[in-house]
Amino acid sequence: MLFVSSNLLLLTSLLCHLIYRLHLANMVWDLAVPPPPPAPPAIPPPFAPRLPDIRDSYVEFPFNAQWSLFFLALLPGLCTIVTVKVLGGSS
Repeated sequence: MLFVSSNLLLLTSLLCHLIYRLHLANMVWDLAVPPPPPAPPAIPPPFAPRLPDIRDSYVEFPFNAQWSLFFLALLPGLCTIVTVKVLGGSS
């Protein structure tokens, strides 16, 4: 049971990591948009380019969830080692 729970937590951590990378890739892709054509000096530009913020919650949450699940998955792994050592007995 400990082995299965550890693996499920690690797989969920991997899923959060992939979601995190997807959000970061989308932000980098937004930076690669070609600039608008130059406007005449009398007309102000319609919008100012804005750099994406990697601290937004939709990027920060998968990152935090990934690390939390990873460290949480270490607990069943350590419990497995302790259980095998204790229940294994002396040879």
